[in-house]
Amino acid sequence: MRRLRNLVEEMAIASSVPVPEIYLLKEELGINAFVAGYSPSDAVLAVTRGCLEHLSRDELQGVIGHEFSHLLNGDMRLNIRLLGWQHGLLMVGQLGLKMTERVSGGKGESRPPSKMALVGFALCVLGFIGQFIALLIQAAISRSREYLADASAVQFTRQSEGIAGALKKIAALPVGSQLYASNRTAITHMTFNDSGASWFDTHPPLLERIRRLDPHFSESELEALAESLSKRRVVSMMARTTGVPSYPSADQLIQPPAPASSLMLEPKDVISYIGAADQLALDEAVVLLATLPEALREGICSIEAAKAIALWLSLSEDPLLRLKHAQKLNDHLSVNEQALLERFKPLLQSLHPLHRLPVAQLAFPWLRRLPQPELKRFLSLLRSLVQDEAETSIYAYCLGRLLQLQVVDALDPARAYAHQRLKLLQCEQSITDLFSILAQHIHSNEQEAKVAFLEATAIVLPGHALKYRFCPSWRSVLDRALLQLNQLIPTGKRVIIDGVVAAISLDGRLAAQESELLIVICAALRCPLPLFPGAPRLGDQAFEKTEALAHGAQLL
Repeated sequence: MRRLRNLVEEMAIASSVPVPEIYLLKEELGINAFVAGYSPSDAVLAVTRGCLEHLSRDELQGVIGHEFSHLLNGDMRLNIRLLGWQHGLLMVGQLGLKMTERVSGGKGESRPPSKMALVGFALCVLGFIGQFIALLIQAAISRSREYLADASAVQFTRQSEGIAGALKKIAALPVGSQLYASNRTAITHMTFNDSGASWFDTHPPLLERIRRLDPHFSESELEALAESLSKRRVVSMMARTTGVPSYPSADQLIQPPAPASSLMLEPKDVISYIGAADQLALDEAVVLLATLPEALREGICSIEAAKAIALWLSLSEDPLLRLKHAQKLNDHLSVNEQALLERFKPLLQSLHPLHRLPVAQLAFPWLRRLPQPELKRFLSLLRSLVQDEAETSIYAYCLGRLLQLQVVDALDPARAYAHQRLKLLQCEQSITDLFSILAQHIHSNEQEAKVAFLEATAIVLPGHALKYRFCPSWRSVLDRALLQLNQLIPTGKRVIIDGVVAAISLDGRLAAQESELLIVICAALRCPLPLFPGAPRLGDQAFEKTEALAHGAQLL
């Protein structure tokens, strides 16, 4: 189970999404997995016992990468909408059937045809034909998303042998990917594999998926593989020793300081990484997790510890401001939570700034388990800690805001993705506020701030002379702006992110605090930005140059 958790945590941090809750289906011996939920903040990942017993680390990584693709590409929400259309059309047909039965009198009674009967018959035909077509469309869309998820898993792991090997083992094993739970039909369209030969199948044929990943594949390989698997002794997941990690150690991955040219940043480069994490991002996530204090990583294993750590991370780095809010925390934390915070405080204070976001992501799955009333109280306290600080640092704002977004999404997942229909011109004030605040706090003098503002707004709303303005109470203004900009259509969000990159990297480079802010803005727009080439990394000179800002610089 530790191997599975490591893989999931690495992929979540590489993708800049909350770590999903992980469930093991202990009674299922087939190789299968699925992800469920409406958004990354309420997602759960379920893996069968067969995955852990039969798959090597690379193969399991391929399966998890496939499921993360569904998570990042919004396939769960798409499935919910398709099911809604399908059942809506079914209801139309059933309504027509009821109308026809009512007019005819039922039980063999015969009445002259009426307009009501004709309407009912028409609704019957429309509904059932519509449902048939909807099922075909759903199956076609789902199959194309499965191919995309397979390709994304290859991009994630930078090798196709892992996911191809998992599919080959499904084909070779007698149990395959079969699920035996009584209610399995409700989630078969969400699973890693459920292929057949029907027009309505939501998964492509298994052998076709394998051939796309391994063009040299021959079905004769399956016989040898089946024989090998049948002879292999089934071992418990705790005692498993096969599956050597495919990535190098943390020491090998931490490279010497990168040259300045490798940290140049272009808006189009950032856009290309949204929702498309790759092996470089995964390698960096491995480094971040491997260099976390082991006591801290293992310590975030309870709701109380996660709550205390998340609240502490949301505070400013300034010691005086921390002291000012210590009493507020003590008033809201239980005695046990206070003791846990005191225990972890030395580790938290010594954290590398680039470790703060991963620690918050590791804490979130535990926070999500809070009862809803308590989760709302936690959200209220989190808001008050950030909003009350007269000089909140950019790191404190970013982490606090990101946790708020994740908690709000967990409380009401559908709301975050509703009504995304606004156009850029309808959000002119929010655009002005966003880029004024970014320019105001990222750049050292007013002249640079104005130049950054003009550059960004020229990208977002060309031909519109927006005016830079100073925002003293910037936190609430920025929150409102991001809330409205989340309602933009997807093309509008893309332009906003282009503008954000231009505003915060006026010199073409990205500092640590700017990288954090970019991730938070993308998260607020529900466009998760993975760790990407050019972002500050452990050991980079570009990070060391801005470390003082990340630790102590205060916003006005």
